[in-house]
Amino acid sequence: MRKNSRLVVRTLIVAGLALALYLAPAAAQGEALIESFDDAGLPGWERPPDVTGLDGTLHVPPGGFAARFGSWADAALSIRVKVPADAQAVLVYSFRDAGHYRLSVFLQELMLERVEGESASLLAGAPITGLSADVWTEIKVTWSQGEHRVYLDGIEQLSAAEDAPLPPGGIMLRAEGGAPVEYDDLTLQPVAAPEAGPQVAATVTPTPVPTVVPSVGGLTDLLEQL
Repeated sequence: MRKNSRLVVRTLIVAGLALALYLAPAAAQGEALIESFDDAGLPGWERPPDVTGLDGTLHVPPGGFAARFGSWADAALSIRVKVPADAQAVLVYSFRDAGHYRLSVFLQELMLERVEGESASLLAGAPITGLSADVWTEIKVTWSQGEHRVYLDGIEQLSAAEDAPLPPGGIMLRAEGGAPVEYDDLTLQPVAAPEAGPQVAATVTPTPVPTVVPSVGGLTDLLEQL
């Protein structure tokens, strides 16, 4: 029964995101996003019907998701989260065909993973004490040039670094476990990459960075790991 339930949830997610490939415009490279979730219609978010705007917050039931397509690199994501005792919040960023990063937020632990195809690599994990059940907590995640940092209420909890980061992508808010997770007051801002040393001036023709949304096949493979 559990296996069948997961299959149904995955099918609904794939169907919803596949439809979004044709109906929803992607955010531009580096575009700031501020979301209060005051509009119950949740414009701009791809989600199944049971993910709703409720009393000015994003209400995500177990297995549910809300996705925002775009191409964010070198960014800072700040959001308030309320996690019940028997649930976990999952923040996904750099979400596209190539893979994604997945931050799992338990009441007593944080786990940051890099997911590519069927492979998930743990980048960092840390026990935490500042997260209480059903209490609003601010979570902030920054990623720039392969460096990741996670904060709870302004206090850094874990960090990780890698030499070859994933390409820019969108974001997704999920809930796992036995109870809904609530999200509110999301801010996603580009951050300045570290400055390079002095260089000889040269004339360069800029190459536009395309905004890419996942293909239907890519979504199916990716969602196997979410």
